[in-house]
Amino acid sequence: MGREEVAFFDQPVVDQRHGYMAAGLVARRFPDRPELVRAALLHDLGKRHARLGVVGRSLVTGLAKMGLKRLVNRRGGRADLYLRHGELAASELSELGAEPLVIAFARSHHTRRPPEIDAGDWAVLVSADR
Repeated sequence: MGREEVAFFDQPVVDQRHGYMAAGLVARRFPDRPELVRAALLHDLGKRHARLGVVGRSLVTGLAKMGLKRLVNRRGGRADLYLRHGELAASELSELGAEPLVIAFARSHHTRRPPEIDAGDWAVLVSADR
């Protein structure tokens, strides 16, 4: 089993399912684009470091959207790790030797399209992530 595979299966089942479903949607649309499928599959790897359940994730996300993340967030705490899961996933994927597109999507999937990802590819990936 490769290191990316180990990292994928180290995620909670809910995150594995989400990645698998997103990757399936991308694969059906673009079966000849394995890097897009891998980007969809691995983009949330960083969430596992926060060790938050559904309730904790919902609370942190809600507070952050209301501009109140300071109420639960301290640097290096679980809320901070969850809110930075894209950055953490990108760093980990980079260390594992993932393709630039895979790394860029992990880093940016909750923000704006980075210049290294084509607008059409971005639209497919973001749609699959929903």
